[in-house]
Amino acid sequence: MKHFLNKIAVFFIPVLLFFIVTVTYFFYNRSKIENDLKKISQYECIIMGDSQMQRINPEKFKLKTTNFASSGEHYFFTYKKLKMLTEFRENKIKKVVLGLSTHSFAPVYNKLINTNFAEGRASIVNFLYFVPSQEDNFIQKSDLFSKSIIQGIYKGPELNGLYISKKENPDPTIVNKAFIQHFGTKKNIKPNYESQLKYLLLIAKLCDENNIDLILVSTPYHSLYKKQIEKNYFKILNQTINIIPKARYISFLKDSISPELMSDGNHLNSSGGDIYSKKINNFIVENNKY
Repeated sequence: MKHFLNKIAVFFIPVLLFFIVTVTYFFYNRSKIENDLKKISQYECIIMGDSQMQRINPEKFKLKTTNFASSGEHYFFTYKKLKMLTEFRENKIKKVVLGLSTHSFAPVYNKLINTNFAEGRASIVNFLYFVPSQEDNFIQKSDLFSKSIIQGIYKGPELNGLYISKKENPDPTIVNKAFIQHFGTKKNIKPNYESQLKYLLLIAKLCDENNIDLILVSTPYHSLYKKQIEKNYFKILNQTINIIPKARYISFLKDSISPELMSDGNHLNSSGGDIYSKKINNFIVENNKY
C-alpha cells in the first residue's frame, strides 16, 4: 500500500507544482498587463487594429501617440483592449486611429474568434490576457486546459505595436499568398462579417461614451491584391462607414501606390508606413477637434 501511495505522489506532486507555478505566473502577468495598459492610457492618440495598422509610425504624429495594433486582431480583441484602457479614470485618450478595410470582412476573420480553427487557437495565445475566461463564448470549457491556454499564460501579454519591414517590390507569389490568406481560393464566397461589424459598432459606441474621436483608416493595397477583391467587399465597406456617422474616415484604397512602398500585398514597408503615417497625421491636424 505504501509503495502504491508513493507512486501516486510521484505522479501528482509534479502536476500540482506545475499547476501552482502556472496560476502564479498568470496572476503575475495579469498585474503586469494592467500596469502596461495604464501607461498606454496616458497617450492622447492610440493606433489600433490588425497588422496593416502596425505599419503606422506613431512618431510621425503631432499628438502623443502609441501603436497598440496586433497581427490577426479581430475587432472583438480591439474592443476588449480599448475597454480596458478607458476603464482607467485618468486616461488621456482623445483619439483612436483604427484600421478598417475590405479585408476586415474577409472569411479569415471568422476563424480568429473560433477556437475550432488554428487561427482561433492562435488568438487564445496572443490575446488571452485581454479576454476574461469564457466571455462572449470565445474561450470554451474545452479550451481551459488546452495547449493554447498554457502557451498563452507563459508567453505573457503581447503589446505588439509598430512593425518595421524593409521588404519592397513583392512578387506576384507573395502578393497572392496574402490574398489567399484573407479571402481563400474559392470564388464568389459570400462575406460573413456579422461578428466584425458587431464589435466595430461596440468600439464606436465606447469611443462616443468616452468622448474619443474615432478615425477609421484604409491603408493602400498592392495593385495585384486589390484587383482580386470582389466588388461586394467594397460595397460592405461603404455600408459600414455610413452606419458609423460619428467616425471620420480616411481611405487610401484608390492610391496607385508604388510597389517599392509595399512589403507584400496588403502591408506597407517602413518607407510606405512613414509616408502614410504623415498623411494620417496631417488629416488629424487639419480636422483638429482636440
